Amino acid sequence: MHQSPDEVYNRCPLLFWIICSAASPDAYRAQLEDPVRAEICQILDPSTSTVEAVQALLILCMWPFPFVSQKSDPSFIYGGIATQMALQIGLHRPATDYPLNSDSRNGKEDEDIRCTTWIACFIVNQILASRLGVPSSVLADHSLLTSLENPSVPARLSLLCRISHLTVESSQAIGARASNGSGLADPIPRMSLINVFARQFDELRRKNLPQESDMEEIFFLGSILQLWSFALHDDIPLSSESFHIVQRAREDAIRLIQLAQEKKLSLAPFYICRSVCYAALVLYHIKLSPYAVQDELLDDHIIRAQEALQLVKSPNMPQFLATVTSPENKQEFIARRDKNCSHRWKMGASLVFDANCAYSNVLRSSVYFCPEFLDLDGLLFEGSTGFDE
Repeated sequence: MHQSPDEVYNRCPLLFWIICSAASPDAYRAQLEDPVRAEICQILDPSTSTVEAVQALLILCMWPFPFVSQKSDPSFIYGGIATQMALQIGLHRPATDYPLNSDSRNGKEDEDIRCTTWIACFIVNQILASRLGVPSSVLADHSLLTSLENPSVPARLSLLCRISHLTVESSQAIGARASNGSGLADPIPRMSLINVFARQFDELRRKNLPQESDMEEIFFLGSILQLWSFALHDDIPLSSESFHIVQRAREDAIRLIQLAQEKKLSLAPFYICRSVCYAALVLYHIKLSPYAVQDELLDDHIIRAQEALQLVKSPNMPQFLATVTSPENKQEFIARRDKNCSHRWKMGASLVFDANCAYSNVLRSSVYFCPEFLDLDGLLFEGSTGFDE
């Protein structure tokens, strides 16, 4: 592995500049955006594909340049390029020397780097797909899963991959494989699947989380909240079973926000910030549901989530949460969760898309609307007030 700045730059200028960008304050990052995008154009030639180029794009997906609208954030496209480039040079089979691999160095260290880079591809692909509420384009095969037992794979990376794998499996089984237009399983089989995957998440938590850091726990909680969100649709009948799931969602959302409050989120990967926002939306939905009776902790932690996100300048998540959870906008939020209005085909991201739809409706009805306001998941045209789905 190349450690010195000179070595990194000589092998891949893009990786060098993206590392500099990720480590820079927001005021300086903007100055690097155009040079980085110019370097990205240089790596699109298939004959120049390298492991370092894949790593560079993955880092950029986790620490994107500031953006206002999902429409202006190319992370999903960059993640797709990274994954396709990784497949082309054979990172999914790290011990195999691929003819198209322009970086065919030998040695155990290089094989390990190829292996861990492919694991990172899988994790980033899952994060980006979950953010958009679409099926992940990379599924875990035998080679990937067995590589997690390799002593050369860092334990933290292995844990993140196991969480991502379970997130992909649960989201697609519940939210994408039903024989209907949305892909969402009907209420009874949905509850059964939630319980099946809940047991798997619990087993993963029991075996791995006690000794892990707060960042891994936040990642885990963000994933399991997506699982619980499938029980928050209004077609799930009230029962002791659904009440138990909602209480677990409440506990996990509160825990995630508490952990995030202790972090400087301006330095964290973007998915951490979005997980905090997601947890606040879960709590707000529970607050408006029949399950939350005079629960003051919900409002308290929604406010805490806004406070934790204050240092995140773009997109403006605190403004988004303050608007969506404002009492005067309650009916608009409730209306977006109705079956006929909800983005249920968005799998675990449906709650965010529904909230963003409510948010955009509120802004359009306000005389103070301006296009620079947050468009968290790209439901608005940039510079206009129309929908773009």
